[in-house]
Amino acid sequence: MRGAVIFREDFNGQHLNLNNWMIDVTATGDWHNEFQVYTNDRRNVYLKNGHLYLKPTLTIDSGHFTDNDLWHGTMDVKKTWGTCTNNGFNGCYRDSKNGLLPPTCSGRVQSKPTLKYGTVTIRAQVPRGDWLWPAIWLMPKKSVYGGWPKSGEIDMMEAASNEFMEWGNGQKVGVQRVTGSFHMGPAFTADHHVTGAQYKKQGDWHGFHTYKLEWTPDRLILYVDNLQITRMDISNGSTVWKHFNFHGNNPWTHGSKIAPFDQEFYLILNNAVGGSPGIFGDSTKYAYPKPWKNNAKNPLADFWNARNHWLPTWHGDDVAMLIDYVEFRHL
Repeated sequence: MRGAVIFREDFNGQHLNLNNWMIDVTATGDWHNEFQVYTNDRRNVYLKNGHLYLKPTLTIDSGHFTDNDLWHGTMDVKKTWGTCTNNGFNGCYRDSKNGLLPPTCSGRVQSKPTLKYGTVTIRAQVPRGDWLWPAIWLMPKKSVYGGWPKSGEIDMMEAASNEFMEWGNGQKVGVQRVTGSFHMGPAFTADHHVTGAQYKKQGDWHGFHTYKLEWTPDRLILYVDNLQITRMDISNGSTVWKHFNFHGNNPWTHGSKIAPFDQEFYLILNNAVGGSPGIFGDSTKYAYPKPWKNNAKNPLADFWNARNHWLPTWHGDDVAMLIDYVEFRHL
């Protein structure tokens, strides 16, 4: 039915509805070597006052690890948290011989309902606190066109939550900026992304705002509070392949003109910490020198050793990403 709501979650009640959501439990840092382990601990993923909280905490406060364990121990994710949902990048087992164990815990959930074409609307509050990297994004349920980025990725919202973070030209790119992107390409080395941003002249994006994806067989548009972040339009007679002038083997020959964005995608909500490389550039200006270099041998250790700088910026629930509701609608 046109415009029908096919999935709605208001996060009322005591517990996350596991019929609709999977809680990720993994120490994978993904491609960005992030500094957190995602857990199912009630301190990291919980419902309160009709909101979903994804909140970072210190690993040494989890009751499972001491500071000495971070430097000299191992992290068996399944043994510690009862399950491990992603083995990639040593996601289920980490040994400090290969670098400091993740010094922070945080939350990531993914939706079991999926969507192809329609709108995704999410009312959320991004965190405020140094080196936090919240994201609202969608990934293909089945990578029918091949591994990333052949099957696409939709980043509805990403932010760097530092209060002071600016480029050389004076542009503030911390919590005063939210970005959105569409990723696609014929090879891992040929990722093409269509990216845009919205900047706050006054104040910042920490507070509740409405993030929206409009997705049709012809276009993808991202908004925050009805302000356009970015868009991608594929005209009749064209395709994503032609539009962006890709070369090599076209993985989308059997897809529609907007392939790879013609498949079912699921939603991911997460609150990452740090990362190398990632959203925090080495040459960006910060309130104090960035604790790690993106090519550092042990960036997690450099980050953890600088906690007297960043931990004072983590104030209570301000560091949590809050989700008020999620809604999928048909076209």
